[in-house]
Amino acid sequence: MRLPLDITTPAPGRLKLTVTSDDTGKPAPAMVRLTLRTDGLVRQPANGIEFASQFDKQGQASGARNANLPSPPNESFWCMPRPCDMAVAPGTWQIGVRRGFEHEVMFEEVTIPPGETVERQLRPNRWVDMRKRGWWSGDDHVHCQILSDQDARYLMAWVQAEDIHLANVVKMGDIYRTYFEQRGFGPGYRVTEGEYVLAPGQECPRTHEQIGHALAMNITSMVRDTERYFLYDEVFDAVHAQGGLTGYAHVNSGNFHVHRDMSLNVPRQKVDFAEILQFNPLGTDLYYEFLNLGCKLTASAGSDVPWGGTIGEVRVYACLEKEPFSADAWFAAFRRGRTFTTSGPMLELRVEDALPGEEIRLQSERKLRVRARVWGDPKRMAPVRLEIVRHGQVIRSAESEDPKQSEVRLAFTVDGGQGYWIAARARARDGTSAHTTPVYVLREGLRFWKFDGLDELIAKRLASLGQVEEIVAEARRLDAEGKLESDRYRKQLARQGDALLERVALARNLYEELKRVAEAEREPRRLAGR
Repeated sequence: MRLPLDITTPAPGRLKLTVTSDDTGKPAPAMVRLTLRTDGLVRQPANGIEFASQFDKQGQASGARNANLPSPPNESFWCMPRPCDMAVAPGTWQIGVRRGFEHEVMFEEVTIPPGETVERQLRPNRWVDMRKRGWWSGDDHVHCQILSDQDARYLMAWVQAEDIHLANVVKMGDIYRTYFEQRGFGPGYRVTEGEYVLAPGQECPRTHEQIGHALAMNITSMVRDTERYFLYDEVFDAVHAQGGLTGYAHVNSGNFHVHRDMSLNVPRQKVDFAEILQFNPLGTDLYYEFLNLGCKLTASAGSDVPWGGTIGEVRVYACLEKEPFSADAWFAAFRRGRTFTTSGPMLELRVEDALPGEEIRLQSERKLRVRARVWGDPKRMAPVRLEIVRHGQVIRSAESEDPKQSEVRLAFTVDGGQGYWIAARARARDGTSAHTTPVYVLREGLRFWKFDGLDELIAKRLASLGQVEEIVAEARRLDAEGKLESDRYRKQLARQGDALLERVALARNLYEELKRVAEAEREPRRLAGR
């Protein structure tokens, strides 16, 4: 049986949407979410950028980005680089706008009648401006191809939409190939637009099953030699010769056995920073272990997009004080360790007049004044908890009791003692967190390490070195049996085993030297403690 039906659809409407900067009142890139209430589905803005072609078929290869942050920022947003004019189905729409977490996330509903045009101009409120305090945001771990001016424009729009001032855009490598290609490295290949910079860097070497992932910033050329792939120290030395910065990715999670190469190279002062905040979780176990051995490491953070949700969902702030922003100024501040990491709350620490990363040198015992402050978006982050950590132990803490109070301060004095590292960390109600690089208190003639825990700390590092020896031995055994012809990683590990074991021996000698230093410090510490 045939039944003729006349189907009438309502005429589409139009939405003209502009997002403006709270600083200038002018149109600005933003992360935008358009949801039709009728079906609950999210639509891409007509000019929303699709980043898949720049992601080298890696990670979440889509322009729809879900931040790894508590709701509502964890919902899917698109980068809208400029005002949008698009045809839409009539009905009620929810418009969401995000501009990085120095701004409030805003949502507004609008009803669009059939055949009519509705204009909306949204201006997300800036609840804090860290630039005015001398702190400038960065992301140490952004994967995105830049091979054309269009690639650069797209990524710059995303960086501006999330309000990240410096993105370390890393060309990635493994032992087989490279990914996320760049046009070049060094100042000539930076992309700068106002107070925003894309600076090419690298994530390489990367070994998943062996000794971890390494990062580099501010390089002038990529450092990569697959015939020496497991000798990370050679990469670190070459990066430093270029004036660059070296560090490790994924230290917050300890993934990819990163503790192994850290045990080889951090005590040799080959490494500048550790990524302790990623995908929102703050992880400090490994970080504290090396600080407690008396090794300086700058705290950093990176989103790891496209595996991460969005650029700047975690970020590292570097303190330029009154110096004008530039990539060179930002890298110089980072080199000094003047940083804190955050996925939401803002954090300040001063010990006497020292900022994070700086030293206080003492010739005798005296009191030191500690001042710290944490504060956050009052609509999302109250209450907040602030802690002062010394040698990994909380020595003072405070928490806001009022659910509407989004700020906590601490001010107290602490003994200089025999030297230590001291840092601030914080956690907000919504599950976001922050952590500073330490201030290093140095007593003359003594290391700032955790003296009473050295046996356990050194034992852990020696165990990591033992694991390196084991994986080299296993690779050599498999190679001798002819079982590695299709496993280039282990094949190269077997070939480079002698050189890697030389570095293990060097590290073992270094830890033995640390034991001798500890023994030599025993009596001076006893006398200093009187």
